[in-house]
Amino acid sequence: MKNKTKKKLNKKYLAFGILSLFALALVSALIVPYLSNKASVNMDVENAMGVYFNEGLEVLTLNATTAMSTFYFDLVVENFANNEIIAPTLEISVSDGKWTTTCQI
Repeated sequence: MKNKTKKKLNKKYLAFGILSLFALALVSALIVPYLSNKASVNMDVENAMGVYFNEGLEVLTLNATTAMSTFYFDLVVENFANNEIIAPTLEISVSDGKWTTTCQI
């Protein structure tokens, strides 16, 4: 008689152990994606590219010009990003205090 009760207890413990293992696997499968999506970063982003006139100037002052004047200048575009910047559109604005003229390059 002892053998039969001992076998039943072993089957119960085995079933309970397998069920507990399955429950533990299910709970960890639910927790891992939640914990994996938790990330925070504090970042200061500067410009991805720099645009400079003659020798590093950001603002170019044109002295003694008229409406029909022609002025040539060097424009340097510097890429600070890790990726290639393909065909950027640059806009140049010329202002005399009253009027502003823009040109896209």
